[in-house]
Amino acid sequence: MGLWLSGFGLDSQVRGFLQWTQWLWSRPFRGREVVVVNIDETPVYRQSEPRKGYVVMLARNRDRSVYARIPLRDRRGQSTLLACVTNVPELQKFMPQFLLTNDNNLTNAEKMQLEALPSPVTWIRKTKGWVTTDIFKNILTVIRRNIRVHRPKAEILVVMDCAPVHTARCVFTHCSLLGLRVCLVPSGMTFLCQPLDSHVFGVLKRILSELQERRRRTNPLGICLLLNG
Repeated sequence: MGLWLSGFGLDSQVRGFLQWTQWLWSRPFRGREVVVVNIDETPVYRQSEPRKGYVVMLARNRDRSVYARIPLRDRRGQSTLLACVTNVPELQKFMPQFLLTNDNNLTNAEKMQLEALPSPVTWIRKTKGWVTTDIFKNILTVIRRNIRVHRPKAEILVVMDCAPVHTARCVFTHCSLLGLRVCLVPSGMTFLCQPLDSHVFGVLKRILSELQERRRRTNPLGICLLLNG
């Protein structure tokens, strides 16, 4: 493993990450139940750009093509999914998942659908569509509370990347008050050390894109209708 990583110049960063986690298991966590929570965010757009297959050729000029157009409002209607996965399979269904949206870009019908999202997905309203330190601290509190209901004596290790909102001093102070241990994924190493980034978000976005494509195919103008009915 070390030789393979050294070929990419990544061995020292990943080794430090692994040494830190091994120290936690051998010292503070030794003999104790541990719940590991991987937290990460990803932007989610109301509509993704059309793929190459959605092209209408102009009869009078075969060298030009027109893509199914997506309004700027739909492409840039910023929203963020903050997801959590854990190493304890029976706890995963209780792990909260948070969706933040820019409410100014939502219709009333869309807000009603967001309010009706099934548990454990939670819509955080009245935001600009991205995570702030105050929002992140509240999210950490909710995650800890949910884990404590089912694992009251377990140590909780939060694994997250080095995004500024994660590494703010007030966030670390809040983690200390909650009794959360933190392990930071080295910058640029999420594809190796962060399961959400490497195994979850890519699959999720591919599924969302495929669903949008199916809806486009049912519309003569190639428009993706976001709401049913």
